[in-house]
Amino acid sequence: MRGSVAKSSARCSDMSRIGKHPVAVPGGVTLPPIDGEDAGQVQSLNARFSRDLVTLDYAQTMGCRACGSSGGGCQFLGTAATSQVVAEGFGLALPHSALSPSGEPAWTELGRRSATALVRLHGLGISIDKILTQRSLENAMLVHAAFGGSTNLLLHIPAIARQAGLTPPTVDDWSRINRSTPRLVDALPNGPRGHPTVQVFMAGGVPEALRTFVAVPTMLTSDAGVRQSVLQLEVHYLANPAGDVRFALLSDWADADAETMPGDERLLAIASQGIAALNRRYGATTKKSG
Repeated sequence: MRGSVAKSSARCSDMSRIGKHPVAVPGGVTLPPIDGEDAGQVQSLNARFSRDLVTLDYAQTMGCRACGSSGGGCQFLGTAATSQVVAEGFGLALPHSALSPSGEPAWTELGRRSATALVRLHGLGISIDKILTQRSLENAMLVHAAFGGSTNLLLHIPAIARQAGLTPPTVDDWSRINRSTPRLVDALPNGPRGHPTVQVFMAGGVPEALRTFVAVPTMLTSDAGVRQSVLQLEVHYLANPAGDVRFALLSDWADADAETMPGDERLLAIASQGIAALNRRYGATTKKSG
């Protein structure tokens, strides 16, 4: 996706008109050098050389070493890397596909999984207009805010929305989302440490940054009612096979004249045992009940 955001916007428009089944395969990112400056730092080499802060030999050497691998976008959240993140936020790319190390086994495996997903989308008849919706647009904006992505996407995201026939976000929409969404990702050029983008991928990428916790309110009133609540929690879990979603019962006892009533501990024990059983059953997966 490096250097192809505007073209991607046009392709989104074309696919929305002809009903294609889209799966974007991000180009990944370059690896940082073992001994050298990252791709963000080297952009200031010219200015530093003009002020006699570095020698010509140093500038040439660092410029050649900046990309530790060929292909892919930069090691910082510029336009190319942010576009990958936003594509995943839109639902146009597979979960945990943005910022993968270009050319490495994880990246080539992503291509195979994307092809499988494309066949499945075709079989299910899911076209791009079912994916690019107002809700996915807002999700892409939330992802952008949580990552602290390139401000260039403030132009490209509305362009994609307009080409897909959606209502483009307004200044008020951007303000609302950015005021309510904290930046969660520490990646170049942001701090405090400024990790290369590939380390964001290694840490879990977009799914890790946007984990969702769903609290299901319930009252502990009877043995049967508690067991039904636990069963419903399992249904919620099984209905959300994709993404990093965790579920919990937010429980309380019915109003009473005393702080504790006979049977309270028994109801709590039934709920706790039910949750423990769910975690034993599904604990090997990434999602857990609590």
